[in-house]
Amino acid sequence: MSKRLSVSSRTLYHVAPAGTRERLNAALGLCLVAAILLALWSRDPRTYGIGDLCPSKRFLGIYCPGCGGTRAIHDLTHLEWGRAFACNPLLVLVGTPTALWFGLGMGMVVFFGRRPSLTLPPAAWSIFTATVLAYWILRNFPSPDLECLRPPSGGE
Repeated sequence: MSKRLSVSSRTLYHVAPAGTRERLNAALGLCLVAAILLALWSRDPRTYGIGDLCPSKRFLGIYCPGCGGTRAIHDLTHLEWGRAFACNPLLVLVGTPTALWFGLGMGMVVFFGRRPSLTLPPAAWSIFTATVLAYWILRNFPSPDLECLRPPSGGE
């Protein structure tokens, strides 16, 4: 039996039972994420040169919305919020809560056998897409006032 939270006539949040395969997939997903976070925690991308992999920056000379994300995740694993924000503000402000939401959801599947889902209205997806596109454009706009949107250059 599933539980629903309704506001007006729309269902916003739904919890359904998860099968054994879903629980195993969620456990494997959590292990994979933990391994990646451990690798990023133990190795600074500034030191090992991992940060120069973005094809958008390398071939087109522009920053994509994810540029600086590897350094930001490394800083987040060390709880250095300011440094992470300097590398990729969008990832810190939007990506961190989203990652926590998905992580908690996968944890619910693994430990409680419940699969949560959040149904967002189409307008929310449109706002998210517009935000990412605006961020992408603004971080490449040649203005000193928008320097805070670009990742630090070099090995910072």
